[in-house]
Amino acid sequence: MKKTIGVTALVLAFGAMSAVPAVAGQSDVVRGAKYKAEYNPGAGMAYPVKIKVRGNGHVGVFTMKCAGVKRAEVDIEKGKFKIRFGADEVMVKGRARFLKNDQVKGAITKIVTPGATCAGGGEFFGAAEDTD
Repeated sequence: MKKTIGVTALVLAFGAMSAVPAVAGQSDVVRGAKYKAEYNPGAGMAYPVKIKVRGNGHVGVFTMKCAGVKRAEVDIEKGKFKIRFGADEVMVKGRARFLKNDQVKGAITKIVTPGATCAGGGEFFGAAEDTD
């Protein structure tokens, strides 16, 4: 009897732990929100970044004018998205995630777009300004 209770407790404990990632992995994306962020590559410079979340929260429109990216679509999965833009080669690369309290945080690791006014190697942080 004690062995059965111990096994049952062990199974319940593992079941509870396996449920935690499902809750922790839930998206904090605000559907229909317009996020405004500030990209800081260093040296006291700051550039605007905008992300508009469309429809069901799985597609976003990313704009970072200093890198030459205007209204480019990104796929949002589990509250995160990758930034990869360029025709023949990746010219702008990074990643971002949505946080609690309607915030977004990301990092840009590469910008080699001709005419870009900002450089890679910085982070951006911002919040939802409004929703549809």
